[in-house]
Amino acid sequence: MQVHKNAPNNLLTITSLSAIAVGISMLACSTGPTTTGVPVQPKVGLVAQGESFSNLTAITENMENCDQAATSVDGKVVFACYRDNNWDLFLKTSPTGGAVQKLTSHGAQDINPAISADGQRIAFASNRSGNYDIFIMSLNGGTAKQQVTDNQAVEYSPSWSPDGSMIVYTRLDPIDNEYYIWIKNLETNANIQLGPGLSPKFSPDGETILFQRASKQGKKWFGLWSMDLNGSRLTQIVSSDEWGAIDANWSPDGEKFIFVSSKGTSGRFVNEVGSKYIPTSQTSNNLWVVNKDGSAMTQLTTHPKDDIQPSWSAQNHIYFTSWRDGKQRIWRFTPILPDNYVPNTVQPMSEPKNDIMEDPEAPSNEPIAEDPNGSNDTVNKPEGE
Repeated sequence: MQVHKNAPNNLLTITSLSAIAVGISMLACSTGPTTTGVPVQPKVGLVAQGESFSNLTAITENMENCDQAATSVDGKVVFACYRDNNWDLFLKTSPTGGAVQKLTSHGAQDINPAISADGQRIAFASNRSGNYDIFIMSLNGGTAKQQVTDNQAVEYSPSWSPDGSMIVYTRLDPIDNEYYIWIKNLETNANIQLGPGLSPKFSPDGETILFQRASKQGKKWFGLWSMDLNGSRLTQIVSSDEWGAIDANWSPDGEKFIFVSSKGTSGRFVNEVGSKYIPTSQTSNNLWVVNKDGSAMTQLTTHPKDDIQPSWSAQNHIYFTSWRDGKQRIWRFTPILPDNYVPNTVQPMSEPKNDIMEDPEAPSNEPIAEDPNGSNDTVNKPEGE
């Protein structure tokens, strides 16, 4: 996988969920895997030399093919998993243990969850209307209550404003086949295009949007940018002619952000097989942290397997997707930074005593399926999907 953009721009026009769920968040294209002349590297355990974190924990230990973790202020985590030939959304109220609640079972592909700041709603992308649109549902599960977008364009990767009144998202324009950032006001229904880019994220103070955009020159590496809510004050924060930067997400207080970069490697190739991605090369994309002005870049992970799609929780945990145990799972750790930085909004998280979660719109503790890979997680079936 290389973190750069190349000629084919039609990944999202096909029905392959993987292009949206994993591929596009990681790259715009890849030039294909190379299997000859690649040196064999020694095996590495779950933690590689030089990694700067503590308390590494597998969040989906008994589930694989999971990614796109989103966290609430009180420590809940929602993520997407590919099971029974579908991508659906799942919830863990106790991230390090307990049951898993299945939030969607529509039969469509449901991906890209984002939790509102009040912890009550989830915005996500789904093709349940034919093409990918943005929907909203309760964090408790049940039927999606609101369709935010409804047109022929592919729309995905939503992010909430802190007050819950707006959603910013990515749209693939069906005319010029380019990616643009749009912002939807849920109160006035106004929908405005802000400019080219992908994977937008509202800042914690609601005044800035962080996003990625490919260079128009050279190898077309992705870089990280910010702008105001009207598309003005466009600022390039992280960029290079030698490596790419993607998947950026804010720290809880907005002073830093975490992102994925191929800096120091040649990028990583990935083969798409159905709806699964199989790492095939010996180089990796790792997690980095930088100040909001682009200064003091610090590498957190050095593992030879890919670490992607990071998010920074209010409890100062970094959630991310990784293949470091050979399977595609969600992990988390506590970052260790040179300046001993801890977000000033860090909140304690109390783990619920009862591992079985009750959904007012669905039977509590009704197993729907056993993980073919041996999952012991209890999954509650949603109603009305």
